[in-house]
This record gives sequence, structure tokens and C-alpha cells, in this order.
Amino acid sequence: MHLIPARHAQSVCLTEGQRLRVYNPSGTQVVDFFAFSPSTLAASTDASTPKRLEFLSLAHTRISTLHLMPHPGDILVSNLYRPMLTITRDTWIDGGGTHDTLISACDEIRYRKLGVKFPQDPVAGEGHRSCAMNLEEELCNYLGKDREGQWSGIETPSPLNLFMNVPWTSQSEPTKPSAVSDHNEPVEPRKIHVAAPNGPSGSFVEFEAAMDLLVVMSACPNDMSKTNGEEMICKDAGFEALN
Repeated sequence: MHLIPARHAQSVCLTEGQRLRVYNPSGTQVVDFFAFSPSTLAASTDASTPKRLEFLSLAHTRISTLHLMPHPGDILVSNLYRPMLTITRDTWIDGGGTHDTLISACDEIRYRKLGVKFPQDPVAGEGHRSCAMNLEEELCNYLGKDREGQWSGIETPSPLNLFMNVPWTSQSEPTKPSAVSDHNEPVEPRKIHVAAPNGPSGSFVEFEAAMDLLVVMSACPNDMSKTNGEEMICKDAGFEALN
């Protein structure tokens, strides 16, 4: 198993048919999971021959599977509706855990809203690491670009938040008209909130690539909510590419 250090990311290239396992040794660490078509990733940053970037899209996947949370057997698709990955095993869900497809990757803007002070001078410090920063660093390394000078500013896709617990409430039924009103009371909208991960330690999710891919996995740096457990401590995750 290869380490995904707490607060940082790792990337791996997969060939079509290859399998990938993502591990949660502690049972409390969320992993933001991104996938890209390598050929379009390189072309999308080339101003001379721009090409549409193809990436794992949870919005397109949800309308394809009609699932808010992916399950074994689900096919995860790109923003072009092409199959990218199939979930082949999931011991986290088997143990009662959940994943999230709704929440965006944490970034500098979110941490600023949470009160983190970011220095004007980058040399003075980073302020707070984020999944968006981790993704940017991994893509720059893959493309051989300088994050400070040459980065093209690819928009951060919404990730598959592995091991993340985002419960949603059931929609309430409209009340009947009262004696003093002819109108129904408004329906209470469904709400979501972030809770501590709820699966067993040592779990993994296994994927099979449906095309050649670059996968980026970020051990989420969020230590300001229960995203990564009741103690709000970021921990290592891991991955293994299988032949």
C-alpha cells in the first residue's frame, strides 16, 4: 500500500482494466477523489491546440445511476458521459459507511470564510492546505508546470468524497390547511450537514478503470469541522494499484 500523507495528495496513472484500491486505515480520514483523461488534460492546457478537458463528473454520474451515493456495480462517468470507473468492491459501505457526491473540494476561499488568515506574501506561509491546492500541485507535477508561474487555472471539479458522511434529512409532508387558513403550510426543505465518518477502520473502495486515467487522491486537510472525525485530526490514507 502506498501512503497518502495527511493533508496532502498522491496521483497514479491507470490503464484501462486496471484496478485501484483506496484505503482508510484510521476509519476517520476523508479522501477527495478526482480522475481525468490524460490526453485531454495535456491538450486543455496547450493554448495552441486547446481541447475540452474530460474529468470524472459526479453530476453526470448521479443522473446516470440515479444514486446520491455510489455503490458497488455503479459506473462513474465523465462530463462527456463516457464510463471512467466501475466500483467493484466497497468494504466501507459493507460496514455501514457512506460516501458523498455533493460537497465541493475545500479551498482557500472556504477556509477564509472559516476565519483562517492567509498571508499576502506566499513566502510567509501557506495559511491552510486544501484539497483544491493538493489537486493543483499534483496536476502541475504531472504536466511539468510551475504552480507559481505557469499554472493554467483549470477549474477544480467536484470530487467523489470517499468515506465522507453527509447525512440528508427526509422531506417533510405538507400539512393540511388549518381552520384559520386555506393554504397548506410550506414543505420543510431537505437539509444536509457534515458529520464524522461512519465506517470501519481498515476499509477500502476498489475501482476498475474503464479507460486510461490520471487519478488524484487528496487526504482532506479539513481540521475545522467533523469532516475527518470527532477529534478533527487529519490522518494518512493509502492506495494500491492492482494489475
